[in-house]
Amino acid sequence: MVIFKSTFLVTLTLTLTSGSIYALDQYEKDVNDVCKHAESVCDRKAYNGLMTYLKKITKYPDGREKANQIAKEWKEIDRRRPAMMDELRKAGF
Repeated sequence: MVIFKSTFLVTLTLTLTSGSIYALDQYEKDVNDVCKHAESVCDRKAYNGLMTYLKKITKYPDGREKANQIAKEWKEIDRRRPAMMDELRKAGF
């Protein structure tokens, strides 16, 4: 429920501040892309690319919270991927 409420507030803020639905669509695309892509990556270069997406998400209103939440999930799920953990640490997550 907290995730839904947080996502709703971000989308509402984006829509109201930008006056455009495009910002909302872009935010949803970025979050979905990073989550979907994380499942299939397997090398350091790809992990580094994921960090670029996470940093992009932080630029949205309350995006830092969402990026930290995604990073926390990866740390729990993918804790046996040392290269991913290293890239998360380097990126500040």
